[in-house]
Amino acid sequence: MRTFLRYTCTSYHYNCSSYHYSCCTFHYNCCSYYYNCYSLHCNCSVRDINYSSYNCSSYKY
Repeated sequence: MRTFLRYTCTSYHYNCSSYHYSCCTFHYNCCSYYYNCYSLHCNCSVRDINYSSYNCSSYKY
């Protein structure tokens, strides 16, 4: 599945168009809509933890 790494789209300016399975996409599919990991709508942070049982910002494809 996905490897547990302490990478975040906000800290690492990944190009979502290339990383379609980045932590942002995994949570919001934001890459498909914004192609910008560090946009406001794509910021996977602790605030989004209630969307699932983990913090998606800790996941990276």
